[in-house]
Amino acid sequence: MATVKPDQQVLDQVSGETAVATRQPAAVGQIQGEIPTQLKLPLLEIAYGVGKLSATFSQGDLVLDRKYLLVRRGEPLIVTFVSVSLYWKQYIEASQRGPGVVPKTYDTEAQAIAAGEITQWPPRGQTGPKPTVSPAGFYQLLIRKPEGLACPVFGYVFAGGVWAPARMFLDKKAHRIVIQEVDAQARFALSARKGGLLAGQFTLATKTTPRPDGKTETLPVISLSGANSDQDVEKLLKDFTGGAVAPRENDPTE
Repeated sequence: MATVKPDQQVLDQVSGETAVATRQPAAVGQIQGEIPTQLKLPLLEIAYGVGKLSATFSQGDLVLDRKYLLVRRGEPLIVTFVSVSLYWKQYIEASQRGPGVVPKTYDTEAQAIAAGEITQWPPRGQTGPKPTVSPAGFYQLLIRKPEGLACPVFGYVFAGGVWAPARMFLDKKAHRIVIQEVDAQARFALSARKGGLLAGQFTLATKTTPRPDGKTETLPVISLSGANSDQDVEKLLKDFTGGAVAPRENDPTE
């Protein structure tokens, strides 16, 4: 095998002595050195029947990267949650939405209150202003490739399947549904497992139900449905610890 030679030699003057700095080639198949931009994971979204996704997808579809249909309404998607970051997100009235209008976000309820936001409904039986912010969640997760799907994003081999890393932003009722299940399982069923949430596999789907005003609403349905072995968790910890991810402030939801 031929010897790989350094591609460049740089002469530096250090404390009066000449030092030769040799740039070594990166390991085969790897990227070496600092990466100036953060890794932007594909975005997992629910098609609500309005907004940008409604032009291409049906209400209740689960969509990746705004172009890949993963499953239809009611069909299961298997996911493992890597991490969840909770925050508060400002309400934007429909009449005020548009290009360049971005909801304000706060790390804590105290920060939102200090900024003049209203976080709670008035006590039952009393009148008062409605909340201007609501709890929200930034979910980093792995998605198991659905059978028969053709999508180049999937390629991470794990737990007997092929997976794709993704991010998901939820707020309002959709967030409440998901975080209640995820938090409950993290506290009880997964609390004694190595890696906590990493040890669980959840089934995520959607359903559409009628509302009192005659319209319909699409919401997530989620349940703990399986487990990752300790060996699987070790692999996740090894592969993803220290990895760069998209910051929560990039919340692109409409």
